[in-house]
Amino acid sequence: MANPMMQRYNDQTGGGGRVFDVKAEVTDYDLKAGIASVRLSDHSAPVQEGFPAEIDVKISTGSPKPSRPDADFEGNAIDQRMADNIPAGDTVILEELYIKASQSGPAPVRWISSAPGANPAKVLEGQYTASGIAKTDTNGERAFEVTNIQQWSKRGMTPDEFFTDQMKANFDQGVENHLKRQNDPSVDLPVSANVGVALRAIKNNEVIDYIPPVSYNRDEKRPMSFDEVQAGYEGYKSHIEATYGEDVSVEVVPVREFPVAPSAREIMARSAAQRMVRTASPLNEVDTAPNIGNQSLSVPGVIALSPGKLNPRDGSRKGAENQWVTDAYFSARKNHIHDVIPNANGEKVEVSSVIRERMSYPARPGAEQSDEASQTQSQEAEPEPTPSADMDSGADNPDPLDEDEALLDNAFKEADQKSSGPSMG
Repeated sequence: MANPMMQRYNDQTGGGGRVFDVKAEVTDYDLKAGIASVRLSDHSAPVQEGFPAEIDVKISTGSPKPSRPDADFEGNAIDQRMADNIPAGDTVILEELYIKASQSGPAPVRWISSAPGANPAKVLEGQYTASGIAKTDTNGERAFEVTNIQQWSKRGMTPDEFFTDQMKANFDQGVENHLKRQNDPSVDLPVSANVGVALRAIKNNEVIDYIPPVSYNRDEKRPMSFDEVQAGYEGYKSHIEATYGEDVSVEVVPVREFPVAPSAREIMARSAAQRMVRTASPLNEVDTAPNIGNQSLSVPGVIALSPGKLNPRDGSRKGAENQWVTDAYFSARKNHIHDVIPNANGEKVEVSSVIRERMSYPARPGAEQSDEASQTQSQEAEPEPTPSADMDSGADNPDPLDEDEALLDNAFKEADQKSSGPSMG
């Protein structure tokens, strides 16, 4: 029998292991051994960090979670039922994949889910933050809902890169579709992610100030326009230069903000996303309100979008074009978003010690809420934006897109070098 202490030591000295949530393609089965062979997505976090793309997986012996009755396949058994529902070539989500740099043998995974509606385009990978609201439940206890998920660009952008006609077209389309809905509430336009931006000030590779992502004009209750982004950038840049000096670079970080399906908001607040919503971090000493709890703690993960309602007669799906988030797989380690988004040159930056020292973490779920900042956060939470119409985001298109034709799409695709364009997986 293996000694558990020595096993832990060997795991540590052998490079330990990492937990990821991953989009993968099934390539083969060994049902007798309970093993599935998979190829991890090229944009997945483990592949980007140098882990092998082609691996074998097995179900962990850990306790399973309840399965969803509406899923084509979701469970903790690699068996004939899984092979029947998910043949080789189909897409799955591997939840809590535990993999080592020196992996030998099958890597354990806690749970395997089929792509929603067997549609790989409904599974999106990237760097995410979450936002939501606090409320009081029927028992008078403090509760949370996750209302939106933000997908971040792979790096920051200079104003010359961002403020282009191509990028403007993405924002204009969102405003245009909003006006169409106002003029004709019966118009049939798909629900899609709003396009937004975060701004940040960098000095000596430290993020010394930032504005959380904004994709919505609260006063006018509509998606933000490109003109508003430009005016906001100029105003923020002037403020930063007056406060910190002119040797500070101000970057734009594109963000897509996906709406969470109403039926999934409370359930998601009990998942790994709840800590991301409840964490508070005041921005600076001069202006500590609003406290930045939403959209500051981030994770590399996977989101699942609604496949639409199935018509069993003909196999069609009503609402398949909508981009409601129905599940978020966020089990990996969480870090401040500006610690993980490189600058416009692809160089690592870190949140300054001034901001980091003021980071505040709330009590565990169910414990007393003693954190004043966390209490304040709920009052300042971003209201649920009206989702914009489909802006041809390209997130559902696995093929590389030309930067001149789809600058925003390239901001969310993986690239090894700056020359290949801003990116996000």
